[in-house]
Amino acid sequence: MSSQKPRMTRDPAVDAAQRVTQPRGIPWAVGPGRYALHGAREALAPIRELHRPGHPVYTQGHGADFEDLCPDCRGKAGVHECGCWGDYDRDIYCATCRDEKGRHAVWPCATALLVYTTDELEETQ
Repeated sequence: MSSQKPRMTRDPAVDAAQRVTQPRGIPWAVGPGRYALHGAREALAPIRELHRPGHPVYTQGHGADFEDLCPDCRGKAGVHECGCWGDYDRDIYCATCRDEKGRHAVWPCATALLVYTTDELEETQ
């Protein structure tokens, strides 16, 4: 028997659904309460689209652009079946946020911490 406690993940949509339904005695995961969960996920979707992980890319003639993370290798070093390759893990930044010098802010940004689950954030580390 393991002495470790089960790891709890934080899901901002579940947190929001619970805040709305529990004071009213409505279970958030079933029946009408599940609509609160779906509504919270829908409300977070456009924010997540803006605050997403990726890499700034600069090309001659085109200037600055932003690439989303490859869903297969997530920017990790090595040669991958997806066609990505690199000697080092790529640094990950927020597509929207900027630091005090105007550069893309390091991932996860403060907004990402509020709108992504802990599991999703760990996948990008």
